[in-house]
Amino acid sequence: MKRSRPKAAAPQSAKPKQPKPRTARLARDAQQLITLAAHCTKAGSRYEDIFWEREIIALGSKLMAAGQDSVIEAALDSTLDSSLESDLDTHETLISFCEAAAECSSVDVRGTSFDTLLIAMPMVAWSRYAIASGPLAETAVKGEKSISKTASALIAALHTHILAKDAQACMSPYLYSIDQMPISFSGVHKLAQKLTHAAIDKTQPSFDYAKLPAAADLLADVRFLIAGVSVPEGAPLFRWQADVAVNRDTCAATWTAEAKPLMAGLLPGCEFECLLPDAYFVSCREADRRVRPYAIRSAVAFLETTLKVKPEKVYAVVAAVGEKAVTEFRISFITPGQSDVVHGSIWPVFSAEEDESEIIRVLRECKVGNIITPDGMFDAEHCDDCGAPLFANTDSEMVHPAWPDDAEHAAAHYH
Repeated sequence: MKRSRPKAAAPQSAKPKQPKPRTARLARDAQQLITLAAHCTKAGSRYEDIFWEREIIALGSKLMAAGQDSVIEAALDSTLDSSLESDLDTHETLISFCEAAAECSSVDVRGTSFDTLLIAMPMVAWSRYAIASGPLAETAVKGEKSISKTASALIAALHTHILAKDAQACMSPYLYSIDQMPISFSGVHKLAQKLTHAAIDKTQPSFDYAKLPAAADLLADVRFLIAGVSVPEGAPLFRWQADVAVNRDTCAATWTAEAKPLMAGLLPGCEFECLLPDAYFVSCREADRRVRPYAIRSAVAFLETTLKVKPEKVYAVVAAVGEKAVTEFRISFITPGQSDVVHGSIWPVFSAEEDESEIIRVLRECKVGNIITPDGMFDAEHCDDCGAPLFANTDSEMVHPAWPDDAEHAAAHYH
């Protein structure tokens, strides 16, 4: 399943290698991005920081507007594919400001300057039923379409609990799975421009959702609402910026109290947790972190209720996956007396310090009786036919999960 690109962790186990010259391999703009980011990491003052940041964001925005993601990705891959600490620092700087160029901007509209930001409102959901996604219902008013009452109420709640008083917001009327979200920098930039300009103009843009892929059929997953926000240049965008006595935790609590009952109608048959609305990329990463334990708990519960297998009898294989460093753990679930993997769950890794200890803690909380942690690191293998990730069995072979023929597996839709 596609996920937002996490900030790279330094490859602790990578073998030392000689740096390769970049200029012959990289496009001029890619090399320029690297050079600017390297200057920024070595800046000696805040004044210089601001200068280099502005240069990186300007070039990044230009490339995104032209749809040249391959140039940006080449620069990021080049700095990540290195054992030099300076290159990894450059990578961190570059990805941070490329994200900034995609999700926020400063624009002039009819002689007035605005600062804008694309935000996401995540919900971590788990259910034995298929987790809903798709367009929010529209209503017709005097022949003109407008967003649903639920969407209007959520925007009002956003203004009450999250946004500063001068902020304007426009929400995309769609409940997204992570697979339906734009993941390229240019895709995020395009959506940000569309929604933030609509927020400034106080209009509701039209959307074509027909080409979005279907949401993955998972027991625990994240759903997102996305909005563009604008404020007059230099004005606070969030409540905690406007009033230092207000903090994020307080805003998260009051937002959840009002928004969760509204969102319940969008997620029938689900238990779910509302997360704090925040900038697009950080929201994606935080949601990925928060869904990980729910995916394991949901899997164990599903095996127990569907296959009638007690957790104490279940085998869980926790395999580290990656190339130079662990990028994810793949957790295989195997029923007693069998060698086939019946279900798998992916645990993304967000820093070099993460290991399997938190996964083991969650599995033990779920009373899983047999936990296996194979030595070494597995390649990130996928099925050649369907593209699904492969999972390690008890013999440390990467295999396709296979649900028993005599058991129902497909998640039913809740009615």
